[in-house]
Amino acid sequence: MKWYAGSYRFYKFIAIISCLLYVCLDPAVAQAENYRSLLASYKQTIYNNQNGMLSDEANAVAQSHDGYIWIGCNAGLMRYNGQFFQQMKDEKNRGISRVTCLYEDSKRRMWIGTKDEGLYCSESGMIRKKENIPAVRAVTEDRDGRVYFASAKGVAVYNDAEKEPLRWIEDPRLQNHMVVSLAAEDIGRVWGVTYDGDVFLLDNFRTVAYFASRYFKGHFPKYVFCDRDGIVYLGTAGNTLMRLDSYVNEYANPDNLRFTLFSTGETEDHLCLYQDRDNRLMLCARNGFGFFDRDMHFHKVEGGVFEASFDQMLQDNYGSYWLASSNGGALHIAKTRFTDVSSVAMAPETVYNAVTKYHGDLYMGADTGLYILDRNRRPVRNALTDLLDGIRVRYFAKDKDDNLWIATYQRFGLLRYKNGTWQKWGVAEGMPTNKIRTLLVRRNGDIAVGTGDGLVLMRNNSIYRIYDRDTSAVENGVILSLCEDPQGNLYMGSDGNGIYKLELDGTVMAIPMADNGERLGSVLSMEWDTRRNGMWIGNGKGVYFMQDETINKVDTGSLDVSSLFKIVPSADELTEEKVYLFSSRMVQSLGSAELLDPKVEKSERMKSYHATAYDNSLASSLTANGCHYYSPEEHRLYLACSRNVLELDTQKNWEGAVLPRALIDNIQIKMSDGSVSNMSYDREVEIPQDFTQLDIRFSVLSFDDAYCDLYYYLEGYDGKIIHVEGKNTHTAQYSTLPGGKYTFHVIAQSRSTPYRSEMTASFHKKKTLAEENWMRALILLVGGGILIRFTYLYTKKRNEKKLAEAEEKAAIARQMAELEAKHALAEQERADAEAQKAKAEAEKAKAEQERANAEAEKAKAEQERANAEAEKARAEAERAEVAEAKRKMEEDFTERTILTISNTIDAKDSSTNGHSRRVAQYTLKLGEMENLPVDELRELYYAALLHDIGKIAIPDSILNKPTRLTDEEYSVIKSHTIRGADILGQMENQRLADGAHYHHERYDGKGYPEKLAGKDIPKYGRMIAVADVVDAMYSARVYKSGINMDVVIAELQKCAGTQLDPKYAGDMIEILKNGFVADEKIAMDFDEEVKLLSKNDGKVK
Repeated sequence: MKWYAGSYRFYKFIAIISCLLYVCLDPAVAQAENYRSLLASYKQTIYNNQNGMLSDEANAVAQSHDGYIWIGCNAGLMRYNGQFFQQMKDEKNRGISRVTCLYEDSKRRMWIGTKDEGLYCSESGMIRKKENIPAVRAVTEDRDGRVYFASAKGVAVYNDAEKEPLRWIEDPRLQNHMVVSLAAEDIGRVWGVTYDGDVFLLDNFRTVAYFASRYFKGHFPKYVFCDRDGIVYLGTAGNTLMRLDSYVNEYANPDNLRFTLFSTGETEDHLCLYQDRDNRLMLCARNGFGFFDRDMHFHKVEGGVFEASFDQMLQDNYGSYWLASSNGGALHIAKTRFTDVSSVAMAPETVYNAVTKYHGDLYMGADTGLYILDRNRRPVRNALTDLLDGIRVRYFAKDKDDNLWIATYQRFGLLRYKNGTWQKWGVAEGMPTNKIRTLLVRRNGDIAVGTGDGLVLMRNNSIYRIYDRDTSAVENGVILSLCEDPQGNLYMGSDGNGIYKLELDGTVMAIPMADNGERLGSVLSMEWDTRRNGMWIGNGKGVYFMQDETINKVDTGSLDVSSLFKIVPSADELTEEKVYLFSSRMVQSLGSAELLDPKVEKSERMKSYHATAYDNSLASSLTANGCHYYSPEEHRLYLACSRNVLELDTQKNWEGAVLPRALIDNIQIKMSDGSVSNMSYDREVEIPQDFTQLDIRFSVLSFDDAYCDLYYYLEGYDGKIIHVEGKNTHTAQYSTLPGGKYTFHVIAQSRSTPYRSEMTASFHKKKTLAEENWMRALILLVGGGILIRFTYLYTKKRNEKKLAEAEEKAAIARQMAELEAKHALAEQERADAEAQKAKAEAEKAKAEQERANAEAEKAKAEQERANAEAEKARAEAERAEVAEAKRKMEEDFTERTILTISNTIDAKDSSTNGHSRRVAQYTLKLGEMENLPVDELRELYYAALLHDIGKIAIPDSILNKPTRLTDEEYSVIKSHTIRGADILGQMENQRLADGAHYHHERYDGKGYPEKLAGKDIPKYGRMIAVADVVDAMYSARVYKSGINMDVVIAELQKCAGTQLDPKYAGDMIEILKNGFVADEKIAMDFDEEVKLLSKNDGKVK
């Protein structure tokens, strides 16, 4: 039969099974009428496929050493941590189905038996298939640590100390025969039962006793159990439990077998025997469940949908009970802070409206009458309970004369009770109606009676005055709540019209709304706070506080007040000042100072906040507008609920008994081929080089409602501790882990105690060759050497060319000097000829000859001076040529070095090839627009070429990452500006460093790294920023196509004044409109670049 958690039949059964378990908790209790009172403070929860389990059945249940509850069913294996069910899979990520039994041995190994999939073992967080043993039905362990398995082929024994760990019991009576049950004695022997009902005893791998089923005189054994005293019990297929009474040495002879029979009544076909912490022997059967008392009398749990089958049970480390049913699911019965006191009186499951203490007895008013419990929690039946049998009781109040006033609904009206006598006031006695809803004993002794038709004041046991719509301003006569201030003013909470105030002079004033304009509506509760001299108000939608005639709404933040019914401030001045907020789901207590303080965030994280849900066995909720009672002597709250009366001990802290534990549930490594591996968390996990994702699943183990915080971080990778919600399971995912060692920490911190729990797991990923420090140093060294060698060879070749050109020019100069010398020699010869002619003529005139000789001497001197000047000119020309060649060589070396570095930068980032040269060309055009001198243009050109030099320091794994960057990786990318400035700063040229440092600053101050704005950004940074943006938009990349130039110009116009300097953005728009487009394919130096740009009017061909 299929059943669900919300069914009435299930809750009826829960109440009955609760009686059973409470008896088990107290050895001194033997009377059946006390069963319900003993189990009254336990909470029952059923688990099936409606709330987390894989199916509606459970075949096996066990608890592991770390606190997990393991549940096996046909649909699979589950593990429960108090928050959620996790399906457990083996190391190959395969499910485990048709689970038949679970057992944890002394080595903390969880053995998992299945019907047809063999035997599995969970050890160190990893589930592996151990042996192919068919149909494993039971598992046990002897005192030497050997593990026994009952299967379809007999009994197998596992001992990992042996070379061959698995061996079978070699007994033909057991071999290839199905064994269905095993149990180990504390002296080391193991008992077993076969499918045929035979019973055997094993000792040191030998069968020392064997009893065929015929020796049990018609009783058919099915299950064997050894208790803590060494007594052996046999459950049978019938309704008889057998206790073996033979001595140890008598088992060898079957004829000496002696046993005692104990009847289990209608409970037949026994499936499980269990001994709890109080040594109670419990029995699960195919058609029910029960237990044996001290005298071995069996008590069966009657009724309920579980009569079909109870298969297994256990008591966990926290004292709670777990029961498994193959046709029902798993039932968890746990201790709570609430006690179902109405069940003690055998009261029916009905709506309870009022509860109070009178003469030490507990009075409970319900829709079906009045129920009373004495001091010993025994039900009391008297004339008053007989009178009110079947009458709806709504409210209680006790006056100063020790009278108990009782509000009934529709039958008697108002009752006054004392010493076995009573008096009533109904319509016949002058009441406006018999529908009495609420009562209040006033300071002057009057009794204020809230009815369905106005307010009645009782004085001296008679009706004193009536306030209704006919006699006063009370327009809405349905009075739900009453409260009185210290001055004697009476406040009436109505059903829809807010509050009416009855002043001392008898006038009534309506207070329909709060000061913020919200209508108060139906006022369900009002309580006077003597410490603060104000009144708390609850209307089911919020909390209000009235002080000095001013009603303010209290900010309750995320607290649950949507269904608030009653507010009870602490009246005991010796105790902590608290406000109890009662909702339909829970009781919340918190300090009134924190609640009213606007600076305190209102949430479950408030220091004084504590909440306890009352999802008890009968699924009650608090009765709307009920009469609840707080006993300051007992520190107990008595709550009238929709199905019962609950008692809450405000000082008992059950949640502290089960502290939360941080647990790592699962570790998975996903590979590039799609495979997934489950890893063990108690040893160092080796992460493969080609993994794609590491998933670490973690949570808090907690079987109560305690609040806790959960923190985690991966030491060696995460830069901070991460906080998450403690009531959920979480998965930490890592996909980019460099080589190295890591430790994952998960920490559970209790909010109510200083207790904290931490669990860790270690990981190691082998470093790649490129991640090794020595390899990085080697790559840097070799790369730097290659770059230096290339630069040296290139520079040498260019220098040789320049020297050759200089030598050629020097040779031409020498030839010109020689020609001039030859010309001078020819002139000398001509002068000599003339001298000879003059000498011939001198014969005619001696005087003319002497003059001619003098002139010749003068010409010779002039020739020598000309030769000297020619030689000096030639030397000056040679020195000028050499100096110019040296200057050109140095500038060319500098420029080629910068170009080489810029090409290296572009080559490092595969998506931006040629970017630096194009940015330099755009920047050069901006410089020409500014009419910068040639030397500054050259410096600006170099700064643009080197603006991204900082990317050399960015790892290739981040720079060329094909997928979306994480926040940490994007921060590394942005650091190239500062790194570039640091590199260029060593050249002692601030303008070059400014280009790298500030080219990502925005004109509006939103850029990085320094967030400068406007003219505070150096000029080179603003100019290069414009060129960088243009090239980023117009140039095609590997991952995108280039943008149309018209779109680029439009974007520049949009960014002018925000991202970009408006002047340089305008200059660039003019440059682009003139048709200029940068081209990195033109390889030439600065002088050639300037010459070509000028020659083509700004258009590079």
